[in-house]
Amino acid sequence: MLLTSSCIQPRGFEDSGGSGAGSGNSNAGQAGASSAPSGAGFGADPQAGSAADAGDCFPGVDGKVPDGCVVGASLAAGDDFNCGLLAAGGVYCWGNDSDGQRTDAPESGNFISIAAGSRHACVLRVDHTLHCWGNNSQLQAPMEPPATYGRFQSIACGDDYTCGVHLDGTPLCFGNPADGKLDAPNDKYLMIATGSVAACGLRSSNRRVVCWGDDTWGIVSSAPGGVFVTVAVGPEHACAIASDRQMVCWGNGSPGGGDGSGATRTDVRPGSYLAVSAGAVHTAALTVGDHFACFGDASAARQCGSLSSAENFGGWYQVAAGRGHTCILGDPEGNEAIGTVECFGLDRGSAIPFGKVFKSGR
Repeated sequence: MLLTSSCIQPRGFEDSGGSGAGSGNSNAGQAGASSAPSGAGFGADPQAGSAADAGDCFPGVDGKVPDGCVVGASLAAGDDFNCGLLAAGGVYCWGNDSDGQRTDAPESGNFISIAAGSRHACVLRVDHTLHCWGNNSQLQAPMEPPATYGRFQSIACGDDYTCGVHLDGTPLCFGNPADGKLDAPNDKYLMIATGSVAACGLRSSNRRVVCWGDDTWGIVSSAPGGVFVTVAVGPEHACAIASDRQMVCWGNGSPGGGDGSGATRTDVRPGSYLAVSAGAVHTAALTVGDHFACFGDASAARQCGSLSSAENFGGWYQVAAGRGHTCILGDPEGNEAIGTVECFGLDRGSAIPFGKVFKSGR
């Protein structure tokens, strides 16, 4: 997210059609994560979102996963910048570079997940160690974290903090401690999604959503009951997809209906959802069949208005919502150009990264 950290999240279902959030894969990221994770469905299930067979993407005896695998998101949207994992290796970022969030991205290397916050980003290497860059004023983006940080199965970036889930399911959050957003309840998690001042996680024991941090908009106190496969957090709202593919959103939902349907960022359209990423005033998602769906407040028309009318056809594998824009990744024309990206909305960071091919998360 940006605001949801799009530290994007992968889709939580292995289906015909998934912070980045991925249809085959959250964060999300800041407003964007990706559900993530986006923005997402991590844990005991096979990792959808792999360029190889799912069974080939589990760590080997050396603790590493094979080249080409994506166990998290391969696309992330921050505040006026975006980053993606290139199919040929390395990271490509475009847009705002106020803190080196674009130019300091690693140009080479093999990575399995990426997340973006307001002005920083992080990736996971194939050995599940962390590398971050960009704004580190709150120690939220250590380039080479100490060994005590451990190894992670997933990562999410908030405005000025970062959270990860270790390989054993225990959480670690670091950065600005204000609002209690670093204080993840003591438990084991499948994933964590980060927003501006609040975060949510999926407990590994029962797949229930638990949230912590600032509760101005009810993100913490209004977390829904039920069994979920992924969750995404924005600046003022959050969304989660249940095991039956139905989605619920909660928090601040101002009136307006920027998508033309009269919906707000928390009024979920009917559908079977695979992935979700939460922006500042909009919610971007993928539905069964790899279709793009988006709804939001009165000011969200541009964030939901794909230049190519993406909602009219399938082929989208990941979605990442930034503070005021949306990026989607996939193969919309079915021409084998898998891993192309389209961005639209405000502050989208140089629009479309022409000529770049990203890991598709498939």
